[in-house]
Amino acid sequence: MKSVVIYFSQTGNTKKVAEAIRDAIREETGQCDIVKLKEADVKSLADYDLIGLGCPVFVWEEPANVKSFIRSMGPLRGKHCFIFATHGGHPGNTFPSMAGKLRRQGLKVIGGFNCDGSDRMPLFTFPWFTDGHPDEIDLKAAASSGREMVELSRRISRGEKVPMAKFRTLRSAQQLPRRGGTNSPRSRGFAVKMTLDKNKCLYRIRILSYYLPLLLIWGPHSLLKGLPHLL
Repeated sequence: MKSVVIYFSQTGNTKKVAEAIRDAIREETGQCDIVKLKEADVKSLADYDLIGLGCPVFVWEEPANVKSFIRSMGPLRGKHCFIFATHGGHPGNTFPSMAGKLRRQGLKVIGGFNCDGSDRMPLFTFPWFTDGHPDEIDLKAAASSGREMVELSRRISRGEKVPMAKFRTLRSAQQLPRRGGTNSPRSRGFAVKMTLDKNKCLYRIRILSYYLPLLLIWGPHSLLKGLPHLL
C-alpha cells in the first residue's frame, strides 16, 4: 500500500495532526509521504492507494484553496481517501462538503477525523476555549485514526463489504450531529479556564477593528448592525 497525506495549515494545528497520521500510517505500512497542499502534484496522486486530505475549518467549510485543489484532482476512480480537519469548536459542514466533491472525482471516502485547534478570528475572544489544542490526547487520537484508515483500506481491497463513511449536512449551528458520528466534534471541554476582566478585555477593540473597515466599504448600515456587540 502506497499512501500520502496532503494538508493545508495556517497556524500549525493541521500540520501537527497530519504528521501524527503520517507517522501512524508509516508504522503500519512502512511508507507514507506527507505534502503541503501548495506543493502537491495532482498528477502523482494516481500512484497512491490511500490519500489523506486535511485542512482547517473556515466558516463551517473547507478553505477555497482546498476546494480548488479537489476540483483539479481529476478522475481518481476507486482510490481510497480520508479527510481530517482542525477547528475552533465544531467542524460544521466541512466533511460533507469535502466528501461530496471528492466522491464526484471518483474517490472512495472511507473516513474522517477532526479535533479542536487554537483559533484566531476577528470576532473571537482571546484566549479562545480551544487554545492549547491539538494536544497530546488529540494527536494520539489522530494517530489511531490513521491506523484505522489503513485497516479499512486493506479490508476494502480484500473485497470485504465495508460501509462508506457518512457525513450529515447541517442546516444550522443548533443542528449538531450525534456524538460519535464521523463529523461530530471531538471537543473535550475547555482547554483554558476563562474569566472576564472588563478592565483588560480587548474584545471591544477587536470588534471595532472588524466593523470599522466595513463602515468604509459598505457604509453606515454595516456599523449599525454591529453596535449591539459594542455596547
